[in-house]
Amino acid sequence: MQSSDNDRTSTGLKGTVDYMSPETAKLRKWNEEYSYDPFASDMWSLGVTFYYLITFELPFEGESSWAYLKNVRDSKIAYKPLPEGTS
Repeated sequence: MQSSDNDRTSTGLKGTVDYMSPETAKLRKWNEEYSYDPFASDMWSLGVTFYYLITFELPFEGESSWAYLKNVRDSKIAYKPLPEGTS
């Protein structure tokens, strides 16, 4: 990942698909150049991590990596009911 000291942006795609932010999910190719704020992307990933720690499920689903990223990009959250006896 390349970063610039002047504008706090990064380019390129790196990381685990399950934790990628919507701005990185906008990429169409793994090697496509695209600038985004790495701090905001990291906060998204942290939110996904917290969601997983609480629910033991990822907030999005997809049959492939590309389908998963499309659901992230389109904000199609995979809501599941809580187990019986929880509130």
